[in-house]
Amino acid sequence: MITEQDFSKQMASFIKETGLEEEYRKLEEMFTDNLLIKGEETQELKEALHRAPDTLIDIIWTNVTGQEPDGELSRQQKEESLYEDIPKYFKERLGLMDIADINLLIQVMAYKPIGEMEAAKVMTEFVPLGWVFAFLYEGGIFYTVMNETKDILMTLKTPKMQEKIATMNSIRYTIKACLGLYGVCPLKQLQDIILKFTGGQQKEGEGEDEGRNFVKILEEYLPYLEKEKELWLDGEYVVSPYLKTKKDYKILLRKQKRDYYFPDDEVIMNYGRGKMLIENEEYHAVFKLLNRELKDTALTEKILEEMSAYVIREDWELRDFTEYLLDWNVTFGSEKTAEKMFLALSKWLNVIRRWSECGHCRGEFLTHADYDEPEKETVKKIYPNDPCPCGSGKKYKKCCGRK
Repeated sequence: MITEQDFSKQMASFIKETGLEEEYRKLEEMFTDNLLIKGEETQELKEALHRAPDTLIDIIWTNVTGQEPDGELSRQQKEESLYEDIPKYFKERLGLMDIADINLLIQVMAYKPIGEMEAAKVMTEFVPLGWVFAFLYEGGIFYTVMNETKDILMTLKTPKMQEKIATMNSIRYTIKACLGLYGVCPLKQLQDIILKFTGGQQKEGEGEDEGRNFVKILEEYLPYLEKEKELWLDGEYVVSPYLKTKKDYKILLRKQKRDYYFPDDEVIMNYGRGKMLIENEEYHAVFKLLNRELKDTALTEKILEEMSAYVIREDWELRDFTEYLLDWNVTFGSEKTAEKMFLALSKWLNVIRRWSECGHCRGEFLTHADYDEPEKETVKKIYPNDPCPCGSGKKYKKCCGRK
């Protein structure tokens, strides 16, 4: 149970984290008015449906049936249909779900405390499917898993279900890793990696039949992940949701001139968890120099994470970061300090895996001379009375140079 005040705080924090203030402002109003059942909680699906607001019934209907509510159906008919459809839909989805989502459902079922992001996920993803209902009672909000959902969750104890979930999550991790490495890749590349790191490990020795089985599983699983907005499909290509249009990924494909990097287990696990920023020796060298200027560890980490994302996805080069650092009011006390920073940056950029390089690092294709070249590069010192490099027309000291 959480208090209404805590719920509001959780939602506010979640909204700020996602950067979708306007959208979630409307959603927050809808949550409190239309998604909560007033009164004491129940674990019986039939009763919860009967007490749920009309809006919630229609939302669940749309999500579970894939259709807009039929105006000719009465409220009772909708309740009776959903009483049958919700458990059936959950049973079909359970084996495909992310392990983290399954664990969250189990936590809610056991009435264990959950964090603000988890609470928001329950309200935005589980409640609209009828797997969990939220009850407003005596100043608190209770998240309750229905008995019918619990019965299906109990199948998690069976070896068959455990094997299916393990297989699907291995495939999910591999897909997320490939999209993190390449941005877009042919389905064939995805299949090859999955067969090596999932198929080969799961059923070694079963040969072509097992390979065909995993290809079939992948073909069934990809549309599910597309519906979950973890990727999108276009013919033979699997595309990261970061790339919004066909034009975006076609531009990237034209840049990709190399063979695709074939990841090992460690890379699959890191990228599968969304950890695309690798804290290697080169990263720590940049971190040390930047943190010395900022004197703020959290801000330094945030800036370097952003910089890494720009390199990976948008192919930023050393010159792109001069103005970027000025925007963060990063200045250097001397030309020597600036040179050290940009030399460290140039080395770090060469070990970041890029979409344009098909998941490779630039450093894999550079000679020793290439590595030395940035040392000869000097960074022009910006004096207080110089024109600001941002193009504002103001002096540097009155613009980006202000602390």
